[in-house]
Amino acid sequence: SSLDRKIGELPPGSIVLCVGACALFYLTGEFSLMKQRGSWMKSAKFPNIRIMPTLSPDVCLSKYEWFSLVRADLIRLKQGYVERSEEVNFTVPTGGEHALYLLEDYRDKPLLSVDIETYRKTISCIGFSHDGEKALVIPFSKVDGGVVIDYFSNRHDVLEVRRKVRSILLSAKRTFGQNYLFDLQFIFREFFVHLKNCADTMLAAHVLSPTQKKDLATSCSLYLPENRYWKDDKDGDEEDDSKLVFAGGYNLWKYNALDAINTFKLYHAILKQLDIAR
Repeated sequence: SSLDRKIGELPPGSIVLCVGACALFYLTGEFSLMKQRGSWMKSAKFPNIRIMPTLSPDVCLSKYEWFSLVRADLIRLKQGYVERSEEVNFTVPTGGEHALYLLEDYRDKPLLSVDIETYRKTISCIGFSHDGEKALVIPFSKVDGGVVIDYFSNRHDVLEVRRKVRSILLSAKRTFGQNYLFDLQFIFREFFVHLKNCADTMLAAHVLSPTQKKDLATSCSLYLPENRYWKDDKDGDEEDDSKLVFAGGYNLWKYNALDAINTFKLYHAILKQLDIAR
């Protein structure tokens, strides 16, 4: 079509503002505009362009608070395209001794981002990031022959790793997370630790944008310049064993690592916005 030809003739690296769900589907094949808006995207159909999806103005007329989403998207558009690697820099230990060795690198950090994934009311894995560039994921569950079992091979390793995780949490000057009160109840119950110097990015985001949704993906779409929607990367649902099965749990662990990394970045981005607001 003529539209395809015109888009194909754009210089490599051209930025296209994708307004509305129909335009998003035409360029990328993605359906959910509310999930993808604010994310820098590429198109398999048009590899020469970079895409910033946003809401159409007529849709915003039905909800006034959506105008701030469009404003955030346009600010990001003006700032220019930010390349983000699709690879996630995270480490998963191969055994108990390896986990103890890796955890030691996270001791006495001034800031430590924490995120957990749960399975049937227990922690299936816990992720840490202390720099926003890499993460450490400690799994506690895996699937073997269709049965959910401990990730570590013997009871001694399980106990030692849990003691080390508790020690790392206590050594941090400040820990924080997204909807951290949810995580803290599991941490208290499973690691017997009451963390005091804490922060919650969800509550901080509510101070800045009280009319917006408070989930991690929405907050990242508002404040992180290199944002890419990742929340559909996890397989299965909360009560489905399949999310632990895929590649030995790799997809869930990668998702956990991304949450920890993005929470760390979001924490600093929100602090910067709060300083500006003051």
